[in-house]
Amino acid sequence: MMRGIYRESAPNPPSLAGNNGEGKYRLTVEERPMYTYARIHSTDVNFRPTGVHLARILKQCSLTACERIVIENQSCTAFSRVDFLQTATQFPGYGLTHTRVAIVDVYDARREKQGLNIVIGKSSSISVAVFPNITEAEAWLFAH
Repeated sequence: MMRGIYRESAPNPPSLAGNNGEGKYRLTVEERPMYTYARIHSTDVNFRPTGVHLARILKQCSLTACERIVIENQSCTAFSRVDFLQTATQFPGYGLTHTRVAIVDVYDARREKQGLNIVIGKSSSISVAVFPNITEAEAWLFAH
């Protein structure tokens, strides 16, 4: 059963992507049994996920006090390290102090570059790991 569904789908304003508003995306956040699932989807090469998108996911998680999160990035680019750092430091302020975030990224080369986001998470008291698929991400979420 999925509850608490949040969806956003629109042309991307310039303030979100820095691309003159040309990028289009879909952000979906769903409350699943024992965790929150978020998916950012875009086939537009001009789109890049930003801290604004991460903040929207964080806000939805705080509404349910869920500290297990899967973020599936189905866009052409990864999260910026600066945006990830800014969002990661906000988790404790929302009462999410023992959060586990699994990032699903199907692109091998990008997954390898996500190492700094894992370190950023640790320094912000959240556990972060990157996976190639949902199955591995869920296994990690519930392993501890």
